[in-house]
Amino acid sequence: MALSTFSNGLRLNICEMPELNTATVCVNLVGGYQGEMALYNGMCEMISRLILCGTKTYPTKMELNRAAKQHGLVIKTTCEVEFLQIEINCLKNKIDKAIEFAYDIIFNSNFDDADILSIKNQMKAEIELNKLNPTAYLNQLTNQSMFARTGLTNTKLGNLKSIDRITKDMLLAQLSRYISPKNIVISVGGAVQANTVLELVNNSFYLGTKNMEYKQIKYVSQVLDFEGFINIKNRPYHQSRVQISFPSMAFKSEDKYAMQLIAKPLENYLKKQLGSERYFKSLVVFNECYANNGKFVFEVIADSENVEEFLQKLLSEIKGVLANRERLSSEFKAEKNAYITEYVLNSEKADNLVKLCANELTLAKKEYLLSEAFASLADVTYDDAMDVLEEVIDFSKINIAYLGKPVRLEFLRDLILN
Repeated sequence: MALSTFSNGLRLNICEMPELNTATVCVNLVGGYQGEMALYNGMCEMISRLILCGTKTYPTKMELNRAAKQHGLVIKTTCEVEFLQIEINCLKNKIDKAIEFAYDIIFNSNFDDADILSIKNQMKAEIELNKLNPTAYLNQLTNQSMFARTGLTNTKLGNLKSIDRITKDMLLAQLSRYISPKNIVISVGGAVQANTVLELVNNSFYLGTKNMEYKQIKYVSQVLDFEGFINIKNRPYHQSRVQISFPSMAFKSEDKYAMQLIAKPLENYLKKQLGSERYFKSLVVFNECYANNGKFVFEVIADSENVEEFLQKLLSEIKGVLANRERLSSEFKAEKNAYITEYVLNSEKADNLVKLCANELTLAKKEYLLSEAFASLADVTYDDAMDVLEEVIDFSKINIAYLGKPVRLEFLRDLILN
């Protein structure tokens, strides 16, 4: 694995895996929907779809798809919170075409008016569908309260009004902000030769951005001194849905792996303690990292008639884990080993590895070495993870987003104070 930084700030990571028959090119454009104005939220997602609708070389979506298939390329674009990602998978002898296509769809997209209208209509339909998705709605409520002063309050699709406000000129201006050398991270892996990839990227991306000015993209600011918040929405669901969250680790934090490793043992323990309750339906525990902050989440589904009782028991069990640290120790070792094995397996696939490297370089803004990641994972002890968990689960900063019948949460006062 080798990281090269060109004189203009463009970063290229190369992972040579000669035993494979495939290769992957992953390009991250720093920005994402967190950097959008709320009035025009949805632009990054629209761009991620438009750049696959035709270029100067291949004027229509059909021509672009046909040309990609002829070369055996599989192209995907994804709009993330803090970056726009283009991923191209190919056979090992087509890496030149993959890099050529990546450059073409980023720098030479058509942005045809008819395609813009079509994508606007698609996104509006998805926005309406998302209104019926309780998980998406809960996540929106959580981010709006926990990250009120940051771009994390934006959503991937925007809203009906913001989509209507977006024009072709705005889209081109937004893309031009992303296409700045210091805002581009390229990761290439698989059956590739470093010198060949370096030359191909030099002749395309580097020369194309050589004289460009750096355009600052606003990153999500750090959330300090967040005070707890409860957001209850009366929605006619058969079960109550709850998202309990705490401010957590940032992507660049050295403790992020501790939260990843402790989440599953904690989830398993809570399910074991509460699984016999007839009104308990589902519980998922996870840690989500952003560039400068994050959230640790307990996502719950329970019968509405008993949800107050269940939440009280759940939060009491969480407090009990913090009071008696040994409760998760037997689960931790097994889950840690399983997590590391899965991490290694994913890293041995070219597409997963290059995305992992690109994300790390984009969000952590530093050199990323897979060996260091393995070492960091292996070095996390149970005591380390519990220390970080105790720091994160601060009940004075609890955030509860709730969907369902009206509910009384008076018991929270005692839990928070005690």
